[in-house]
Amino acid sequence: MEEQEISLRELIEVLLKRKKIIFIVTAIALIAGVVVSFMITPIYKVSGKMQLANYEGSDLTNINYAAQVLSSRDTYRAVLQSLNIDMRASDLKKKLEVNIIKDTNIIELSLEHPSSDEAALILNTLMELYKEMGKGDLQRYQNKLQAELKNVEGEIVIGNKIIEEVAKTIEDLKNKGQRVYLEQSLAISEMHKYLYDNQTRVYDLNLRLIELENKSNSIKGSTKIESAVPAKDPIKPNKKVNIAIAGVLGIMLGVFIAFFGAYWESAAEPSESSKDTALS
Repeated sequence: MEEQEISLRELIEVLLKRKKIIFIVTAIALIAGVVVSFMITPIYKVSGKMQLANYEGSDLTNINYAAQVLSSRDTYRAVLQSLNIDMRASDLKKKLEVNIIKDTNIIELSLEHPSSDEAALILNTLMELYKEMGKGDLQRYQNKLQAELKNVEGEIVIGNKIIEEVAKTIEDLKNKGQRVYLEQSLAISEMHKYLYDNQTRVYDLNLRLIELENKSNSIKGSTKIESAVPAKDPIKPNKKVNIAIAGVLGIMLGVFIAFFGAYWESAAEPSESSKDTALS
């Protein structure tokens, strides 16, 4: 117990004796941490989100295909050329992340870049470029819907006309003053069946018309649902953390130097005493 107390006292004495060294080394480390933190180029992270088109018949509406296009070097090259930014597409690919939000048709794009404004400009241009890529497919799909709508409307007009004519024919047969013969009864029965079939068909056509109109009204292309906005604060370097780490390392290094100096002195003392003995 006494040996432990003596050892602990000796350790504290070493630290107190060389507290200047510890303080100087810690101060140097802190200054170095501050200088390095302010010299490192700050890196900003900017994000944006886009929602894919909801129409059918185009690869550009497929979430996995869209992620591949938005991760393509060719796409990045087109964006950089349009913005006249001096950067290689391969370098942009390393910094830009494309993430699919689970169970949605939304893609999140994020870019780490020294210029916050330029990062936002790149992401917004990238989303606009993808939107432009799908305009042709969107127009073709809308034209297809409109053509189908007109076709269904035309069939409804024809169906209603047939219903009107058949209903009139049935009324004419029923309103004849003479006795209705068996042949006329059969004709009326067939007319009723024909009338019912046409009414059912027109009803189905009207349902289809409503479906097409709803689809036509709700259809939309790829849209930017969250624009990329320049970030105010950088994500790298974290100056406070860097300075704190530098301070801790400085203290550890100072303590190490203090103990190493004490060890060196204690190791040198026996050799000096042995020299004095030899001389005597």
